[in-house]
Amino acid sequence: MSLHLFYGGTFDPVHDGHIAIASFARRVCDADVYFIPSADPPHRQKPLATARQRADMLRIAMSGEPRFFLDLRELERDKPSYSVDTLRQLRAELGSEQPIAWLIGADAFAQLHTWHEWESLFDLAHFVVAVRPGYSMHSSHFPINERICASAQQLKESAAGRVFSLQCPLRSESATAIRHAFAAGQAPNGLNPAVQAYILEHGLYPKAL
Repeated sequence: MSLHLFYGGTFDPVHDGHIAIASFARRVCDADVYFIPSADPPHRQKPLATARQRADMLRIAMSGEPRFFLDLRELERDKPSYSVDTLRQLRAELGSEQPIAWLIGADAFAQLHTWHEWESLFDLAHFVVAVRPGYSMHSSHFPINERICASAQQLKESAAGRVFSLQCPLRSESATAIRHAFAAGQAPNGLNPAVQAYILEHGLYPKAL
């Protein structure tokens, strides 16, 4: 059975690192990748760009990329954007047997125990954790030894509950650094030129943060 891979985040703005991780995951996992921009995530600072602007920038950055899709369900909600609600909705739509995975960075995965109803997440989806070479995913807050799978192919053998370590090439892009560069009137690194043109056209990130 095919794997549906969902990539959540604020994408404020989307940069080359986001696209590189998604592309690497698409290839290694042989999966369609669905970008899910969050509205106002409860566990972090409110995005500076509007929901529409962040969605527009994602559309630009994804242009021409095969098997990349944009899912705006979290932006269309009128309540806090919890991943568990998104996964429950996806599970209801796709059925109980469809393999679903959530693509997440290692730093965020280490804080999974702070997420809303985090213990339910493993019943709803697998996790594909983008890690730097040599990084350990093990956490003192929740055991994952029995969940770790040796290959991405194993994610397709069940609907949820497994953890796969995606050993990604090291990237230096940072949305925070890009926002600071714009605020300082400097040229940012690691940004799609068309996304940069959109930011300049709409006057995004104009002041010191």
